[in-house]
Amino acid sequence: MSLLVVTSLTCMQNVGALRMHGNVVSWNAMLGGYAMHGLAGEAAEFFKWMCEEGVELDRVTFISLL
Repeated sequence: MSLLVVTSLTCMQNVGALRMHGNVVSWNAMLGGYAMHGLAGEAAEFFKWMCEEGVELDRVTFISLL
């Protein structure tokens, strides 16, 4: 995995944390980004965070976890 991808995801998480209040599309994009780049552990932690934040999960959320 390239350093650019990891850095991009980290930056997205830091900036995104301030902007993702109530928008499941943004949360799913982050979750999908982790999953697409083989970061299964990070995807699982992000999913846990989504649940803790009370994000209303949808089918895209669960597909991203696969």
